[in-house]
Amino acid sequence: MRRARSEDARGDTLSPCHPVEMSRLVASVRSVIREHGLLGPGDRVLVGLSGGPDSVALTHVLRRVAPELDATLSALAHVHHGLRGQEADEDEAFCRRLAVGLGLPILVEHADVRRAAAARRVSIERAAHDLRHACLERARVEAQASVIALGHTRDDQAETFLLRLFRGAGSRGLGGMYPRVGHVVRPLLDITRAQVLHYLSAHGLEFREDTSNRDLTFARNRIRHVVLPQLVREIGPHLPRILARDAALARDDEAWLIRSATEAALEIVLYRESEASAALHLPALRTLSPALQRRIMWLTLQRIAPGRFMGWTHTSAAVALANSPRAHATLALPGVHATRQGEVLTLQAAPADTDREPAKRRQSTSPGRQTFRYELSVPGKAEVREAGLLITAQVEAGGPEWVAQVSNPMEAVLDAKALGRRLVLRSRLPGDRLRPLGFSGTRKLQDLLVDRKVPRAVRDRVPLVAAADGTIAWVVGHAVAEPFRVSPESTAVVFLKATPV
Repeated sequence: MRRARSEDARGDTLSPCHPVEMSRLVASVRSVIREHGLLGPGDRVLVGLSGGPDSVALTHVLRRVAPELDATLSALAHVHHGLRGQEADEDEAFCRRLAVGLGLPILVEHADVRRAAAARRVSIERAAHDLRHACLERARVEAQASVIALGHTRDDQAETFLLRLFRGAGSRGLGGMYPRVGHVVRPLLDITRAQVLHYLSAHGLEFREDTSNRDLTFARNRIRHVVLPQLVREIGPHLPRILARDAALARDDEAWLIRSATEAALEIVLYRESEASAALHLPALRTLSPALQRRIMWLTLQRIAPGRFMGWTHTSAAVALANSPRAHATLALPGVHATRQGEVLTLQAAPADTDREPAKRRQSTSPGRQTFRYELSVPGKAEVREAGLLITAQVEAGGPEWVAQVSNPMEAVLDAKALGRRLVLRSRLPGDRLRPLGFSGTRKLQDLLVDRKVPRAVRDRVPLVAAADGTIAWVVGHAVAEPFRVSPESTAVVFLKATPV
């Protein structure tokens, strides 16, 4: 455990703390909150508390700032990742003591990151990130909080920008961390790590240090301790601020591209009934800028083959096919067959091999079909035990800007007026049909699950979110229904999220 000193994480000496400087930090946090609408009257805030300097400072600052905004700092949450033995146990004990000292409840959850990483065949970092966010979301629901506050700083944003730049990201990736995504808010994004340490030192606040943050086998740590310091020495101390500003510009560009591409696609892309396919009218596509062409193509590919990685190479190859002088050609992409016939480019989902089993076997599984049904109020939550998921529903003011905040297929944003306040979570039934987003007609749910390559053994456990009249609104993890699409006329949305339990 450390008490903050007047030096930053790289050992650079900082100037002595001053009350004016401390008030500037609080003022900066207050400004970020107001600029991005992170907190408002009636909000209940859950702070993700690791015990590190950023989250400790955030907890103390929000304890002061939240009441000024008629919001409440309602609880803290700590995730024990099971990776660092006694050190992690001591982190947990520190966070519990801090919560007691502040008179706040704390929710602690233990996660087995190594097991999750092995099961999903992903990196430790990826598994830890996903489990941490899942744990925090469960804590938010349990604490009846409206937002989760995380302590990412401007330095974290600069590191993220460089990490994604070196990996070849476009504006979507270079946008880095958003001030708000769904229920997650980041009030310290305009605060430097040095300012945080100044604040802690001035108030005599203790914090924990995660020794794994200095392990250079992790790419982010190499950026933090090697690459960024070298760039700062060569270019100047203002570099993190510039990188964070560039990330903000990239987010603005991305929002415009998504909005413009979505609108333009209405006149260019036709999604075909009862088929996981789309036809693009190429003369209309060619009238657009290369940036919009690529974004429309990427959005279409993502919709045809959700969950499949579509990078720059794939998207550019499809755009090149669309602009090629060759009137007849084909292209194989991940999960998609592209066929050029004259002035039409057809994108067709690849056939699902998992469904090519004898009819006799298919029929033999029907008598044992697993069914379930749960009620879900908006706002509210419901656990679908059969699927191992917690489904949460939250009402948010706004419209299409929320759609751009959906970061994975286990989240959905639907029009609040169309959806209503009483929902049903159920398993599939014989004859189920829906009208997927962008389609002009309905298609069988069975066909959609086959095209999404959902294994037969799993299909009965895929939750369906239906409106009170029985209309399917969201096939969790796979498709949103067109009648519930968020439009420019939408004034409120329902943010749905499925979290593993």
